[in-house]
Amino acid sequence: MGWDEATRTVSIVTELPYSPDGTELDVTRGDMASTAVPSTQTIRIDGVTRSDLSVYNIGGNNFFKLRDLGDALGFFVDYDAATNTAIVESRDDPLSHIKTEADLVQFLSGEWSYVEPIGYGMLVELTLTEDGRYTARCNTPDVPGGVTEYTGTWNLERLYAGPNELPDLLVLPLDRQYEEFPGMTGLGDFIISNIGECHGGCRMALVQANNGDSLFSFFYDVFRVVMIKAGSLPEDDHSPAQKNAHFCAVLWDCYEDENGNEILWLDEVDGDTHKNIGRHEAVPYTLLPTADLRYHPDRTDCGNVFEVQTDANGDITMINWDWVAVNNEEY
Repeated sequence: MGWDEATRTVSIVTELPYSPDGTELDVTRGDMASTAVPSTQTIRIDGVTRSDLSVYNIGGNNFFKLRDLGDALGFFVDYDAATNTAIVESRDDPLSHIKTEADLVQFLSGEWSYVEPIGYGMLVELTLTEDGRYTARCNTPDVPGGVTEYTGTWNLERLYAGPNELPDLLVLPLDRQYEEFPGMTGLGDFIISNIGECHGGCRMALVQANNGDSLFSFFYDVFRVVMIKAGSLPEDDHSPAQKNAHFCAVLWDCYEDENGNEILWLDEVDGDTHKNIGRHEAVPYTLLPTADLRYHPDRTDCGNVFEVQTDANGDITMINWDWVAVNNEEY
């Protein structure tokens, strides 16, 4: 945590060791008897300016709500009224280990299942190996056995990512061309849009970077792909739903529970860049029957980004496609 005097900005960089300055827990500075007033103090977390944190100035010092910081930084804050006890628990990001290109290769290696949109069903599984090979198993009812395998090599490249950032493009060229698919030289080139944890497994949203020259685009009229890899991550170890919040999030899953409630699993991202904020995890939210549905998502929308508003219970009161500025009066 640091202070930029030139921009008068509080800056927090996660996963770095804290350097004490000797003023920790010093409550003697400033007039602590002063009335708290809202503050316009700017705070940046991992380079992203956050406008969703409540800040108050008391006697010349800025104070943030611990619960807000917990939601932003990935630790859990609650209150036990029976024992008059504040509860603070650390929550590790389940995918925080992905720091280098080698880490990303290891994460991608394994067997992925395709969450196909309604009406489609070609690609069933995609297996990536650490030595750069892949096998795609596809539903083809007109061939014996009903399944065809396509093989090739895979690699990572940079399309929009900078030289110091992780590669953002998954390239899947085919081993050979097929007579029935003239001109198709690859399974596809996909931008790695988002990754996250949901239901104890890993999810990955891919966006086609090519148009019409791949097997995937030959079989599908869609550009966004969601893949699932089973894992041993704790299914119920997720952060609590954000309350009285307005944020942008990737939809990883949605369904109706046994009580007839519509549940959306959402992973918060930055509204401008759509990059992950905090833990790479999905959190379940209940979509209220009275919610303002400016767009009603379903399973075909998994991997897409939505604007969300929640109430004091953390239930969704408004949902819209993509992000609308917080200060938009029409909101």
